[in-house]
Amino acid sequence: MKRSLLIAAVAFVAVGCATTETRETLVPDPDGSYAGIDINVGSELGGMPPDAQQRFEAELTDALHDSGAFEQGGDLDLTWNVIRRDPGNRFVRWLVGGMGDGTSAYLVVEADFSDRDGTHLGTIEVEGEINGGAFGGGVDDAVEPVARDVATYTIDTFALD
Repeated sequence: MKRSLLIAAVAFVAVGCATTETRETLVPDPDGSYAGIDINVGSELGGMPPDAQQRFEAELTDALHDSGAFEQGGDLDLTWNVIRRDPGNRFVRWLVGGMGDGTSAYLVVEADFSDRDGTHLGTIEVEGEINGGAFGGGVDDAVEPVARDVATYTIDTFALD
């Protein structure tokens, strides 16, 4: 029993605590469902390092294409931008275990959707928050969870049934 608790505690500290929230900022109004998708990087990346950008793109691409929900290229365009990247205070997160106010790290990604003709279909924001993790956890620990939430929303809203 003690060993299981120790393993669980070490796993929690190592992987951190990430939560995500998805908000529709311009409610999508899809004109049908789409078989293919193009993923585009916007011009605003909020200081996101290149390795984090690559991880985000890889996670998003894998979730959208490997799931079989979308083919590569086609009728739907998804353009993503980083609209907030706030590292918070990693030392204080580590010190207090993410329990204090103002210590969290945030990554907010905006995803714009348009059809092949350029008609804007909607916009969402996905916010990832890091409350802890190994040595306080870093803001880029939110990259994969945020990308997965963007993908899940895209599949649920725009993929063929």
